[in-house]
Amino acid sequence: MGTTVKKILEIARKEIGVTEYPANSNKVKYNTAYYGREVSGAAYPWCCAFIWWLFQQAGAKELFYGGGKIASCTMLMNYYKKQKQFKTSNPLPGDLVFFNFDKNAADAEHIGIVESVNGGIVITIEGNTGTTNDANGGAVMRRERRTSVILGYATPAYNEEKVGWIQEGKYWWYRHENGSYTKDDWEQIDGKWYYFDVDGWMITGWLETKDGWYYLKSDGSMAENEMIIVPSREHGQEVYCFGNDGHMLKSNGRGALV
Repeated sequence: MGTTVKKILEIARKEIGVTEYPANSNKVKYNTAYYGREVSGAAYPWCCAFIWWLFQQAGAKELFYGGGKIASCTMLMNYYKKQKQFKTSNPLPGDLVFFNFDKNAADAEHIGIVESVNGGIVITIEGNTGTTNDANGGAVMRRERRTSVILGYATPAYNEEKVGWIQEGKYWWYRHENGSYTKDDWEQIDGKWYYFDVDGWMITGWLETKDGWYYLKSDGSMAENEMIIVPSREHGQEVYCFGNDGHMLKSNGRGALV
């Protein structure tokens, strides 16, 4: 997942729970930003304005409709089709997802952004949705959508196409060729094992799992078949041994050599 996608999704997550006020008014901050004034009424549905706002906030306005404005989901979908950035399968985080809840219709009546995919379920963040009205529900929500209501996906021309290790500040993550990344799990890269936290960042230092203790060195690689010297408040430093599978080998009840 590229930097821009991460930023957009982080912004979107923080908006979950925002609602229009009063109810059924379409009066919401995303419309105010989009139109440059407060608007309300049935003529101002705001699911598309919400997506536009996300890209504006992320500093990536050129990736949404070429930097322009559009409040029509169908027109936006057709734009990405013309740009050859539209697909009907294999959604990725950051893709725009277009919906129609009438199986006999081809026009897009709603839009969201893909947060993740779990089997046949696409997890999205959407504006102007609700549990009783999918396409005009008045709230920003995380939704779980089946592909039967999805017309397709648009992948904006995100610039982060680098594959491999990517550094952001003092943190590192690893991007696969398809844009995905490992979260809350181990991954072997170039013959070495690394562990990534729930947000996809490489971790260092001690790691306790259900299988035991491991140590991730300063470069993130797992200690295996070696001794590691670790600073200790009590003893200045302690030496720990790790087996071929990376497990800490206990020798004094806590792992340090005596």
